[in-house]
Amino acid sequence: MAGFDPFTGLAIDWSAVAAIGTICLALVAGYAATVAVYAPRWQRRRDRSEATAEVLSATREAILLFDEAKMVFARASWRDAASATLAARADHLHMTLDRLLNRSELTDGAIVAGSGAMRLLEAIMHGRDMIFSGNGGAGFGKLALEVLFPVDPIVTVVEDRAIRVARHAVKWRWPKWRKRFAAIADQGIRA
Repeated sequence: MAGFDPFTGLAIDWSAVAAIGTICLALVAGYAATVAVYAPRWQRRRDRSEATAEVLSATREAILLFDEAKMVFARASWRDAASATLAARADHLHMTLDRLLNRSELTDGAIVAGSGAMRLLEAIMHGRDMIFSGNGGAGFGKLALEVLFPVDPIVTVVEDRAIRVARHAVKWRWPKWRKRFAAIADQGIRA
């Protein structure tokens, strides 16, 4: 039905305007339905990306702390303050990783990397116990190093697994992959 527009002097076909409006509303409804279907999937991807990035960050800190522990324990004396500080940091990071690894969003690779990092931290804490045991004397740093050496091969396994997880995240373009995973995937965990 056409109507006369007094401003422009043209006849307007209101049925055509209604049809265009109906098409626009159908497109908006289709977009809303698509978002409603895919939004949970997008949220799961964001959660997985965030949880994995946090575990890899803690894994990186654990590896660097383990390297530092080898240097500190080599110079340690009985009840050394530097060893106590290092072990306190390891204990705190161990508790943090324990909580981070309980997330359901994590992939198997991130869990393996985080579990290996927890083993490294446990060795640091056990080395601290060796330094603080007894009633004084020499050689406590050597005893602590003897605790660290059996778990030293784990470092390469943990580092390799963390790099593989980061490369997988980059390959599949996880949310915020450039910020969270690109450096580990390209340069390694120690970079």
